[in-house]
Order: sequence, then C-alpha cells, then structure tokens
Amino acid sequence: MSVFSTTLRAKRALFLKKGSLNSQETLKITRRNLLREKRKAKRKWQAEFAEKCQKKDFRTNPKEAWQMVRQLMNGFQKHHKPLVQKLFKNKMGKIATNKTENRLNVESHWKNVFNRHATYDEKIIEEIEQRSPPLQENHRHRLPERR
Repeated sequence: MSVFSTTLRAKRALFLKKGSLNSQETLKITRRNLLREKRKAKRKWQAEFAEKCQKKDFRTNPKEAWQMVRQLMNGFQKHHKPLVQKLFKNKMGKIATNKTENRLNVESHWKNVFNRHATYDEKIIEEIEQRSPPLQENHRHRLPERR
C-alpha cells in the first residue's frame, strides 16, 4: 500500500470525525496528489509497454504479440484479483486452518494417490487381444533410421 493511499485514508477518517474546513481542504489536496501520482505511474507503464512493443518483431513470434495484446486489453485492473488458496481436508475430514496444515494435507493425498497398491489378475491381461505391429512400408510418415 502506498504512502499516499494511507495518508488519504487517515485524512478522510479525520475529516469524517471532525469535519472542519481545514481538514476538508487537506483531504482535497491529498486526494489530488494521489490521483496525480496514479496518472504518472500509468503513463510510465504505458510508455514502457509501447517501447517494449516497438522493439519486438511480431512476425517471428506471434505468441508474444498476442500476449501483449491481451495484456493491453486487461489494462490496469486485471492483476489486482486476489488469489484465494484452496484449503484441503485431511483424512479425518478436518479442513486445514493454515498453510502448513494445507501443505501436509495435499502432500498426504498425493502420496496416497501415487503409492497406491493395485491388484490385478495377470490371466486377464493375457486374454486382451494384442494388435500386430504395423508394417513400415504402409506408413506415409516413416521414422528416420538410426545411424
């Protein structure tokens, strides 16, 4: 959080409590300074982005061109969406209350998933009809020969 926004909030609260003309004038000046700094920051970002666009050759890298177009379309607000971390349940059904518990819950889940012992009958696997390997001449695209 910037210094300007914290002072703005403090001065707004002061104005709402007291409501004097002096505090109202201070609030106006602070708000004007905040908006001025925000405009400067946005212009700086736009200038840097335009310079970056001019340096790139988009014919050779269309993916990067589309990423820049999306970034421009998103504007200044896209990156402010809060990231909410999903909290997982443990084996007992209790939801994690902090990052450490959440990490342990996820870790134990994936440990169980990947270390699961599956039983199967080998006779059934032998009964599955196997396809014969295709002949090399019938393929349009041959694999390169190893040297």
